[in-house]
Amino acid sequence: MDLTELLDQIDELKDQIDSLRPIDPWQEKRIWQKLRLDWNYHSNAIEGNTLTLGETRLFLLHGLTAKGKPFKDYLDIKGHNEAISYLQEMVRQQVPLTEAVIRELHTILLVEPYEMDAVTPDGQPTKRLIVLGEYKSQPNHVETKTGEMFFFAEPHETPAQMGDLMAWYRAELEKKELHPVLIASTFHYRFVRIHPFDDGNGRMARLLMNLILMQAGYVPLVIKFESKEEEYFPALVEADTTNDLTQFQQFIAKQLLISLDIFLKGAEGKLIEQIDDIDKQISLLKQEMSYVQSQQNQQKLNLFEGQKTIFRLVVEPFFRQFSLIFEKFEPIFQKTKCWEPSIDNIHNEIGTQFKNYFEYLLSQFEGDLEQTYESHVLFNVLLQGIQIDSKFRILIESELFLTPYIVSIEIVIRMSNNPKNIRKFERNLEDINETTIQDELNEFLLDGSNYILDLLHRKNQKELKKKWPK
Repeated sequence: MDLTELLDQIDELKDQIDSLRPIDPWQEKRIWQKLRLDWNYHSNAIEGNTLTLGETRLFLLHGLTAKGKPFKDYLDIKGHNEAISYLQEMVRQQVPLTEAVIRELHTILLVEPYEMDAVTPDGQPTKRLIVLGEYKSQPNHVETKTGEMFFFAEPHETPAQMGDLMAWYRAELEKKELHPVLIASTFHYRFVRIHPFDDGNGRMARLLMNLILMQAGYVPLVIKFESKEEEYFPALVEADTTNDLTQFQQFIAKQLLISLDIFLKGAEGKLIEQIDDIDKQISLLKQEMSYVQSQQNQQKLNLFEGQKTIFRLVVEPFFRQFSLIFEKFEPIFQKTKCWEPSIDNIHNEIGTQFKNYFEYLLSQFEGDLEQTYESHVLFNVLLQGIQIDSKFRILIESELFLTPYIVSIEIVIRMSNNPKNIRKFERNLEDINETTIQDELNEFLLDGSNYILDLLHRKNQKELKKKWPK
């Protein structure tokens, strides 16, 4: 597909999205959470940030940090997330892009001054202080993989070249001849070629490109970490070599199509991708959780009605989601089982009987509702044996307790019988909002899923170090 066809398809998707406006606020929030999480993770990963997607999600949504990860990596995620908020506010208030805005954005992105390793002109190692919001005071050329030096603008050239870039940008906006995607992608390329700051130029280029798109009514695009070596950087090198930006502009247009497709699906109430496998070998199935309407005036519900409301809005969607998510882990493990500790004869292979097992648990819960005002179910899922270690095992112990007014779900994840992760979800009847409960349950289960994926990733890295030590 050539560039013209890509731009036509982009505008067609944008028109479809615009025709659905105003979009339901909760759907739009769900879409933006997805795009924002991916944007934060991938843009920082491209620059060497070591946080996984799961760790990024836990930090941004819950403020949780992982042991052994550099504090600077968390600062980078925090700064980038605040920079996105700054862009959104600019779009809302229709603030034009200027050099002053670029400097302020750089200050927000980098959070606080810090030192970086550097090399003196005569090749001696040294330290360089990174100053926020100020153009570079020293050359920041880089040595390529081949040993050649790649030259950016010299410090004394930077103010003039940035002035030229902004003058070009303002002129193109006034002429209204170039497609916004072409303006945004060209701005990204020219900004990178200048490399105006001592650090943060790649993240800044992607932020500013998305700002230009958002101000033109488009959604932000996400350049995936996986594309860095195969598509993203090669397209930039091609532009450097030939002075032709077509390949880079096509790459950017394709990434925008992906974001527009996600936004359109979300606006239509369809499923959108929520989580990526940490080592990119599996992706968990995303699904909508269906629930029934609750009574608008819950204060008037009697005990049975209140319990049924919690069952339909929380318990049933939880079991459905739990079943769908953990079925995705089956291909990775040699043995997968689920059972209820209190009933010895209930012991099923996940496989084709997995859904039947959860249907059994649902029926047991529903049966209890007919006889008592309290229901209590324990169930376990065992994931055992992976290709690189047949003894590796993860045990997921789950406990669900329900009264007419309270629902409590607790999940303990153990690796080799050692409790490593505990998640708990608890709500009162009056705190259950059927508009938001789907996202809350989804986040709860995705936290556990991300943790399991991180365990697998760490195990894989550990085995790699054993077999191929540095």
